[in-house]
Amino acid sequence: MNSLTFLVGLLLVWFIAVQLIITPLLLKRRTRFPLVRALRTLDTQPIVAELDAQDLIALQALAALGFEPVAATSMDENATQASLLLFQSLVDTAAVNVSTLKHDSGLQVQYVEFVQEFEDGMMLDVNNSNISSVFPTSREHHIYRYPHVSVSELFSCFNRLRQAAGGRRTMIQTLERADPVLSVERRMNRELESLVRVGYLVKSSSSSDYSLSLGAAFSLAFKIAWPVRQLRNALEIRRAQRAVDHHAA
Repeated sequence: MNSLTFLVGLLLVWFIAVQLIITPLLLKRRTRFPLVRALRTLDTQPIVAELDAQDLIALQALAALGFEPVAATSMDENATQASLLLFQSLVDTAAVNVSTLKHDSGLQVQYVEFVQEFEDGMMLDVNNSNISSVFPTSREHHIYRYPHVSVSELFSCFNRLRQAAGGRRTMIQTLERADPVLSVERRMNRELESLVRVGYLVKSSSSSDYSLSLGAAFSLAFKIAWPVRQLRNALEIRRAQRAVDHHAA
């Protein structure tokens, strides 16, 4: 074995160790979630003022579809600051979130998300985020992702999928008109409870918050490892495109 082969082998072992051994242990130690999320209702204007030109175009497109901002909220978890602008329409039961996520590392993600809840507990979530979620969802939560598409195209995809689901279910008002942020808070807490039920989250040693279970930490590290992350992303986009093509008019 020559020195180059040995060096490549050593680097490969180190790469695997970092991704699948060290990273899970760091995630287990550092990732925390509150026992109960409590969101505050914020003024929409400061958040709108921080939006870039592309987001302002999205707001104009939403206004053309009849959706207007009704509330805003934010939260700070795991070195990520998230702000959400919530939109409603007078003639539609769906809700729209315009989300901005800023990580301490400098990574920033912005996306538009159409959400529809149904009487039987199902929730349809169609968004244009370019990052795949690494957390498991319940069987009632159906997520379809169309990265980089415009708001009007996203709404078209959403309507096709909603009409297909709505043929067997009754749509309900997704956000309470009297308190939209409370609706989002309840939804987020249902998601937390779901993660606890499946053993993904466990109470931390202090019992003041949740941490990842050991199995969840290894699962999360595997999902974000190269090339798994890239493969998952491609498969999710292909699944979403197939779904909307299947229900094309």
